Amino acid sequence: MTESSVPRILAQATSACLLEVDALVSRWAVQLGTIDAYKAGLVDLDRVAADCRMIFIRLLTDIGGHEIPAEARDVSERVGHSRALQGIPLVDVMSAVRLDYRIMWEAISAHTTDAEMREVFDSVPRIWDAVERHSQELTTAYTATQFGMAQVRQDERRLWFARILETDGKNHVLNTRACAVLSFAPESDFTVFTHADRVDESLDRLQNTLQQAGVVSHHHETVAGPVLIAQMPREGSLPLNAITHEHKVLMLDDIRGISAIPAAIRVTQAVALVLPAGDARLVNVSDFWHVAVFQNPLDAARILHQRHVDSLLKLPFAERAVLERTATEFLLTGSIALASRALFCHRNTVTNRLDSLERVTGLDLRLPAEASLYILARSATRAEATSLSD
Repeated sequence: MTESSVPRILAQATSACLLEVDALVSRWAVQLGTIDAYKAGLVDLDRVAADCRMIFIRLLTDIGGHEIPAEARDVSERVGHSRALQGIPLVDVMSAVRLDYRIMWEAISAHTTDAEMREVFDSVPRIWDAVERHSQELTTAYTATQFGMAQVRQDERRLWFARILETDGKNHVLNTRACAVLSFAPESDFTVFTHADRVDESLDRLQNTLQQAGVVSHHHETVAGPVLIAQMPREGSLPLNAITHEHKVLMLDDIRGISAIPAAIRVTQAVALVLPAGDARLVNVSDFWHVAVFQNPLDAARILHQRHVDSLLKLPFAERAVLERTATEFLLTGSIALASRALFCHRNTVTNRLDSLERVTGLDLRLPAEASLYILARSATRAEATSLSD
């Protein structure tokens, strides 16, 4: 619509408002303090006021049929982009847009008489169209910027996690930096999920479920297939089975620290290779250590060492030496009586030491299955010591 086709009263009123645009901005700025994000000082108010001035100029010239100045033509897109970068919630951005409309309507009304208001009311669709164009352009720019930022963040997360895998979790400085990007705590407990059929959609659904439960996670595509890594809260108990029981996935939980994640992923994926296709269960690798050890003995031993031997190695040397020697003698025969003779102590003493060892490691060496896990975990300790000496 050209200026000649705009109602005379509306053209005059918008021209008058343009002459006092700085006063409009001042009134707008006072009321802006009622909007949470702006009240909290998340943006520079001087910059916001300058943007508001351009918005009023754009709206008033558009409504009045005047030529829109070049510097005001793309103000909606610029503001939408800027607010997204500044992290202002869209709901607060739209509250400011509604404030634009209210201040502008009050200003137009102030420059018309009661008799002239009927003509202005007839022009409400034109006023609304201008505000709607501004709102749509701003929202489009805002959402496009947010999408782009989300994509950049996701790409950055993938790159940093890939570097953890490339270094096998052994570069502690890199681990710390990567965790900052991934929103992980390096020393937290983690769970690795994968799918025997390598179905991405299953892990996507699981990630949505975990997100709703407040669990931080990262979905990553490895050469061997997709995995999902979730950080478990340290305080309080998380009903993990209640969250995941409806998901047909394979999991390895109780992974202590980001440095153990690469080995945990390899173990989980190795077990996934031998699970029957279409298995409808939630499967925990901890129930299939014999499979894990057969498929990937080195990484399985590393995880078992972390779970069951780390706490033993933290004991005072003398106490640890007694428990380790007791375990060695007992495992030679599986007999408490023979172990007590070799150690020159009473059988009850051997029993008490095995009980202490169970409290420390979580393994009862009197049970063959758990004794085999202890032997494998201790072999990982010796292998690690040999590699360090080399």
